[in-house]
Amino acid sequence: MGLNLKHAQLTAADLPRACLEQSNFQSANLQGANLAGAALSASNFDHADLTKTNLQAADMPSASFRGVNLREANLEEANLREANLQGANLHKARCHSAYLLDTDLRGADLSHADLRGVRLWNAKLDGANLEGANLEGIDLKGVDLKTLKNLGKVQQRNKGAST
Repeated sequence: MGLNLKHAQLTAADLPRACLEQSNFQSANLQGANLAGAALSASNFDHADLTKTNLQAADMPSASFRGVNLREANLEEANLREANLQGANLHKARCHSAYLLDTDLRGADLSHADLRGVRLWNAKLDGANLEGANLEGIDLKGVDLKTLKNLGKVQQRNKGAST
């Protein structure tokens, strides 16, 4: 079992490559923290503030991020396989080449996010907002595109996206 950091104030914490698997960060403040390359599988970040947090190449399969603020966060090359990001705010997040296989993004705000090269196989995107998102080279295998918000605006800007 991991650490209990519920409601912790970890603003600008420097924890690259930390092993914090199965930790509880529920409602914690991690604004501007550096968790690049951290092992965070099955951790709970529900309702936490991760604005501008660096999670590049972090390993976070089966983690929970329900209602989390990931605005302008760096999730490039992060592993979020089977993670729960229901209702998460990923506005302007950098997710280039992230791995989101079987991820739950229902109701998430991905507006203006950089999703280039992201694999969203079988992801749940019901009600997700992708307005202005960069979908160049995105792989949406097994995704029901009829459930997305603002898809028409996205398709006009991202003619190279594969579905």
